[in-house]
Amino acid sequence: MSLARGDQRPDVSVLVLAYRQTELLDRVLCQLRDHESEASYEVVVVENEVPAVVAEVVDAHPWVRRLPSPVNRGFGGGVNYAARHSRGDFYLMLNDDAEVTEGWLDGLMSAARRHRDAAAVASTLVDAEGVVLEAGGAVSASGNVWPPDRGRPLREIQGRGARRVGYATGGSLLVRASVFDEVGGFDLDYHPAYFEDADLSCRIWRAGHEVLSTTASVVVHAESASTAAPAKRALQLRNGSIFRGRFLSDYRPFTPVVRVGEELPAAASRRALFIDDRVPAPGVGSGAGRARQNLLAIAACGYEVALHTREPAQSLDRELTQAGVELAPMVETIEPGSVEVVVLSRPHNFELWPLLKERHPDARFVYDAEARFSARLERQLDLGVGDAERAKLDAELAEMVALERSVVAAADAVVTISTDELEWFEAVEGAPAVHWIDPLPDRVDVEPEVARDAARVVFVAGWEAGADSPNGDAVRWIHDEVLPRLTASGVSVRFEVTGGGVPDELRSLESTSLQFVGRVDDLEELHRTARLAVAPTRYGAGVKLKVLHALTTATPVVATSTGAEGLVPLWREALRVADEAGRFADQIAELLIDDESWSRANEQLRHAASVHRADAVGSWEDVLRPAPPGGEPTADPGGPHVA
Repeated sequence: MSLARGDQRPDVSVLVLAYRQTELLDRVLCQLRDHESEASYEVVVVENEVPAVVAEVVDAHPWVRRLPSPVNRGFGGGVNYAARHSRGDFYLMLNDDAEVTEGWLDGLMSAARRHRDAAAVASTLVDAEGVVLEAGGAVSASGNVWPPDRGRPLREIQGRGARRVGYATGGSLLVRASVFDEVGGFDLDYHPAYFEDADLSCRIWRAGHEVLSTTASVVVHAESASTAAPAKRALQLRNGSIFRGRFLSDYRPFTPVVRVGEELPAAASRRALFIDDRVPAPGVGSGAGRARQNLLAIAACGYEVALHTREPAQSLDRELTQAGVELAPMVETIEPGSVEVVVLSRPHNFELWPLLKERHPDARFVYDAEARFSARLERQLDLGVGDAERAKLDAELAEMVALERSVVAAADAVVTISTDELEWFEAVEGAPAVHWIDPLPDRVDVEPEVARDAARVVFVAGWEAGADSPNGDAVRWIHDEVLPRLTASGVSVRFEVTGGGVPDELRSLESTSLQFVGRVDDLEELHRTARLAVAPTRYGAGVKLKVLHALTTATPVVATSTGAEGLVPLWREALRVADEAGRFADQIAELLIDDESWSRANEQLRHAASVHRADAVGSWEDVLRPAPPGGEPTADPGGPHVA
């Protein structure tokens, strides 16, 4: 959703006061027109005694709801006026000199949904360089106010979770409409501006609700673009005196009080910290799909999730933001003791555990076994290598086995989706409960057939690990061993290999029969329109989610044994499995040429989807449930179940 249409009642009414801005006002209105959010919203513009040039800017946006005012109602009066003519369940005040960022509205709405006692949630305001202007305001016992995080780089406070604030700035402030009306809106004694948002926040606290700030929503603010400096100072002095008098006589018993130098208190919430290599964007591959599933599942269990990636990241996509996941660029700035669960994915990230254990001594440690990395090395050795390479791989294998055993022994729980790897993790000395979680949902619904490209064979790959990765080996094997056999048999085929950043040494293999198509965000559509999918992985480990993507679209798959590993029999039996290049090519040729053979494979997959059930296996709720005294798990972690 985004802009509400026609008579649709919006979730949010975005309230913008137009005064003297032209370029900045036009910019924010253009951004609001194009902003994508889970919530529907309308935009209400109050024209606060505007000159003709500002009215012309608003004229250029006929989709907004205009509320002309022949007099300057000020900030509080203008918002009150707009609220009386708005339809949303939430009012969102937004300055006309603001610049919204991706996920701005979803971040606010996610915080409001997760904190039911919160009547108001404020965005973090930053300048054009990413330096914090306000991330929630503090009020001292004497009624003095200040923004504690002002001047800090945004990355230093991201991921810390929602904060309980003494006051929230009106630059970008989401308020439940019912509570705004309950407390009487803004007090016009502060006309035309300054301290009215602090006063509103204190009255919200006094009414029994909370006021929060979140770094999951960020707005770039051209500070004081609407008010000249001398007038600003005079208004601040006058209105500050009004506010302090009211605070000392009435508001102080209800409003959080913070001493200078103290942090704003964290909002009550269950928090999880997830560590991985990179942001799991759609279509990236290399375990990204699995990481996305985990993040969404943990958030669905009621946790605020901070995601720390070892590679620098700028933003998350809408689905993760809507779920309540937030980037945490620096684990050192997450408040000590605030994390209930630490989830580490991939064994090399275990190097962070000593620091995390020191900062969050009571946190449970869950190891997300994305794959058994030592198995990859074992299979690479089985392919046959020279003596020098074998000695190197043998040493790497011994080191990886020791590392993985150390990680498992240190964990409070282990999660795997591979039926083949479950027993290995359970056999590690000192292993905790190992939870097998079906990577497929409880039910699999396959869409009706669409037209498929008769020659198109897709291989979903990622290239973060470079040309010498299992995916690189697979492409070379297709090029050198499989494709020549198909060509010699006169089979018309076009292998399409996905993934951005294809190494140059692999690009040289490209031809009309082997094409690199770049990053693909919609894997379901990719598979539904292809004749076949392949998983030509000769060494690797773990369940290949790209295989599941294909199977659950009823797209026949030809895979190696490694490509098919970890699946329960119901789905493994629906694959064509071959490890020798000639047999692999024969399976592809049969499914490309023989329509009856392809139809049988398609129907077998549709049958598997119809009988698949995953409701008897472990879940993240089981994993995150703390063990009772004595250390025994509170629920059977489950094991592979087959319909």
